[in-house]
Amino acid sequence: MRRIKWNILGMCEVRWKGEGYVNTVNGNRFYYAGKDDVAQSGIGVLVTASMKQHTKSFLPVSARQINNYQIKWKIIKHQYNTNIRTESRQPRQRS
Repeated sequence: MRRIKWNILGMCEVRWKGEGYVNTVNGNRFYYAGKDDVAQSGIGVLVTASMKQHTKSFLPVSARQINNYQIKWKIIKHQYNTNIRTESRQPRQRS
């Protein structure tokens, strides 16, 4: 994240049960929210150490949405099925 200069990275299909956060070894924080009973779906948000200090709390609304309080940002997971392909979008043949 430091190399590409991103402070927030959203992830989908995290598949962690419940909700909470984990501090990483390099000082970042990973917030996650998923279903309580089964490890499927879920969303995760990785924030840098500098953003972590501006985050007062987070509220998992569902396995697809997390709200933050302090600096207002909202992460909503959107998933696009990448397996759908039309005939006109077939990959090019390399020679």
